[in-house]
Amino acid sequence: MSVEVSALYNAVHRSVWAAALCWVIFACATGYGGFVNTLMSWPGLVPLSRLTYCAYLIHPQVQSLYNSSLRKPYYWNDLTVSFLFIGYLVLSYAAALVISMAFEAPMMGLEKVIFRRGEGERKKKCC
Repeated sequence: MSVEVSALYNAVHRSVWAAALCWVIFACATGYGGFVNTLMSWPGLVPLSRLTYCAYLIHPQVQSLYNSSLRKPYYWNDLTVSFLFIGYLVLSYAAALVISMAFEAPMMGLEKVIFRRGEGERKKKCC
């Protein structure tokens, strides 16, 4: 790429990406999402969507653990990157599931108990 095209790309690529994501969200929210809305609303993605943030937080540790255990450097090619991506993805979501079950699920249960008790007390006082 020329210097001008490279400079333009570096100046606007993040803003254009954010605007494109905003447009997809807006189109789905207003009913014009079409296939993308159907795909993103698929019930099979709900369990993964609950683990996404935890997987996002844990994946650098998974990558660091693997990279620090290497005895010699590996050479990058398409197959190596594909295997590493799939391995990181599976291990990150497995670790996210364990962390979510150990910390997040008990807190959600505790939150339900606390807020349910508060609603019951209000109903008893009102009636």
